[in-house]
Amino acid sequence: MKRGFAKGSGRNVVSATATVVDTWGGGDAQRVPDWMLVLAEACDALTRAKVAQRLSYSPSVISQLLNGSYKGDLERAADVIRGALMAATVQCPICDEIPRDVCLDHQKKSVPPFASSMRARLYRACPTCPNFRGSK
Repeated sequence: MKRGFAKGSGRNVVSATATVVDTWGGGDAQRVPDWMLVLAEACDALTRAKVAQRLSYSPSVISQLLNGSYKGDLERAADVIRGALMAATVQCPICDEIPRDVCLDHQKKSVPPFASSMRARLYRACPTCPNFRGSK
């Protein structure tokens, strides 16, 4: 396990990648989901707080994901990470090709249809889209 001092903390910490390999892969990096490795590498390169902000999650959710204790929708988290950090895209009937995390963001916004013409079109189209992950 790779250990070292966290930037400016003076504490001995384990890298996020090492944590993920141990937690998710039982010590074997080949068994870790691709999106989880990308999340861990992003946390090692930046900070968990910056990665959390980019994903619109809290730092505690990022820690729970890395440690394998997240109780929320793991597939949704994987889709958000694939969209924001891995450039995964989907075909939207309204917006054409968009990042997966943007698609999920459009879906979760419960703005009345009259907020804007784009929002109204998305409000009507999302529930019938094959990329829709929720209930309206």
